[in-house]
Amino acid sequence: MDPLFRLSGHELVLRVPDDGIRADWLAQPLAELGLAAGTAASVLRVDAPPAWRWSSTDAAFVSAVVRELDGPAHTLEVRGVPREL
Repeated sequence: MDPLFRLSGHELVLRVPDDGIRADWLAQPLAELGLAAGTAASVLRVDAPPAWRWSSTDAAFVSAVVRELDGPAHTLEVRGVPREL
């Protein structure tokens, strides 16, 4: 599996695989999926395949990442997700 997360400056890139986010990832600690503890980012950019159709599993996973990174000292900006999410 290619890495899901890549840090580029203050932007964390979440690369959605072609087959999407697996439901069992919701039960795994994000560190096991490649998100290093203490990662500091001001932007989360979701890089999904162009024809991707978002599911509730994908939305729940992105929400878990946001909860992990967002904090009282700053608000995380999320890019690359549909407005309805």
